[in-house]
Amino acid sequence: MEETLEAMYKAQKNDGIAGVPLGVKKLTSFLGGASEGDFFIFAADSGAFKSALMLWIQHHLNILDIPSLMFEQEMTNAQTGFREIALKSGLDTSNVKRAQLSDEDWISVHKAVGLICESKVYIDTTPNQKIATIKSKIQRAIDEHGIRVAVIDYLHLCDLEVKKNGGDEPAIANHCKEMKTMAKELKIAIIELAQFTKESKKDGLQPPNMSYLKGSSAIEQSADAVILLWNPAK
Repeated sequence: MEETLEAMYKAQKNDGIAGVPLGVKKLTSFLGGASEGDFFIFAADSGAFKSALMLWIQHHLNILDIPSLMFEQEMTNAQTGFREIALKSGLDTSNVKRAQLSDEDWISVHKAVGLICESKVYIDTTPNQKIATIKSKIQRAIDEHGIRVAVIDYLHLCDLEVKKNGGDEPAIANHCKEMKTMAKELKIAIIELAQFTKESKKDGLQPPNMSYLKGSSAIEQSADAVILLWNPAK
């Protein structure tokens, strides 16, 4: 009960926010921040800026001196770097990627690189990782850097060991259960991204629903919250 009361007192002092702020006011308010033991799923269609949002959250945490780790399994080190530089410099990502920059822009780029190198935003770009490997790396990052939030980008790019678990649905169920257990055991918050199925595009331009997620029932059973992101302009 002591931990429960401590969380309640903290929330009372911080306008209902018990966990760490996520850099987006409405999102932080809705979730109550990210607390140890939390397992959140953020799902969206491709191109809906899921990864960019996670980088934004990580760099916001860094401002608060809260270390975080991202498993970026979709992009390379260079691709992730382009987004980080754009985020820190305020430059357009496409201009950074193509190096279409003025002399003043280059100064901004070098300043951004310096800030990134000094930050407590850690990124692992190894693809197709198993749950045991992810857990081992998170534990090491906790021991070495004191991370409090881990991000996995994204669920279906992990090695879910489908054959071992007897199919897609059981594999997703096992993965999500293990993620929730990991968050509790390691006392950190875990945010995992997920991508909508191709069938979701058949519905045209409308707000998403849980049926867009492969293994939605298994995900709902383990996640503390499932956030469906939507880009109405796409």
